Amino acid sequence: MKASATYYEDLITTYLAGEATPDEIAELSGWITKDEANLAVFESFYQTWLLTGKEVIGTTLDIDQEWKAAEQKLKAAESPENKPSAAPRSGRLISLRSAWVSAAAIALLVMVIGAVYLLGSSGVKTITAEQGKLETTLPDGSRVTLLQGSSIEYPESFSSGTREVTLTGEAYFSVIHNASQPFIVSGGDARIRVLGTQFNVNTNNGNNKVSVVLTSGSVALYFRDDEQNSRTLSPGEKGTLDSATGAIVTSPNDDPNYNAWVTGRLEFNNTSLESVCTTLEKVYSRKISIQQKNPENCTLTATFEGQTIESVLSVIAATLDLTVTTKDGVIQISGSGCNGN
Repeated sequence: MKASATYYEDLITTYLAGEATPDEIAELSGWITKDEANLAVFESFYQTWLLTGKEVIGTTLDIDQEWKAAEQKLKAAESPENKPSAAPRSGRLISLRSAWVSAAAIALLVMVIGAVYLLGSSGVKTITAEQGKLETTLPDGSRVTLLQGSSIEYPESFSSGTREVTLTGEAYFSVIHNASQPFIVSGGDARIRVLGTQFNVNTNNGNNKVSVVLTSGSVALYFRDDEQNSRTLSPGEKGTLDSATGAIVTSPNDDPNYNAWVTGRLEFNNTSLESVCTTLEKVYSRKISIQQKNPENCTLTATFEGQTIESVLSVIAATLDLTVTTKDGVIQISGSGCNGN
């Protein structure tokens, strides 16, 4: 039986509230692109919702590029070679009339394949970046960018005296200032307490260690139930909390690429090939194998800004006289370059 208009209005409301399941998101996405009247309904609801000051859960993907890819898929589905059931029932592709509608609609499509979004019975939300990095907005307006494979857990609303979230993996935070409600990131036994700032947290630092690099503002590092022994970070510093020993070590941050996976800016200064590849693997979520005979002799000095991994590897190959190939999805770097260095 055909669903009523009220059903889809309720589904839109559920989605904008951040409570839609992956199946509901997929259903809503299909309904929006099926008929221009449906699009108009979505536009109306979405515009009204924007005026309330909220934001749809988004990603750092190139919206224009992803929308073009979605259009191509829909057009392919409409081709005579495909089964009739694969094409939208309207038999046509809807051209979205404004940029914000395009962004909203593609966000629906991307969320289905790019993230796992769960709402627990206790009102606790969990978001996991399944494919590529994922940017989301927390209930207080603070923004978080998750590295692929990372997840964050937080309540539907910050109603207590603190704004506490639990991180597994790595994330970059941009926290809105609220002196009366401190923001706390939990990772195992480690705690990071802030008022309003920008910083990177990695709970996968190995050997029960959590690392924090502060971009701006100020944060206090401590262990659970031991806040009186906290250490404060200043911008440009890195802190490491070792749960095994209970030690908190602070030092100047010596890694210019600590948040390159967020900004897309890579900076190498006489950096070893092994370190370069480790950074590239993280930034581009690609596996790289060094098969060069003497990698310890290879160092790179270069800066890249928003370039593709293919472009970066092309420069590396030309600069260091190496060969770059791909086999079974793994990037392989080989050759006799650097031997004379």
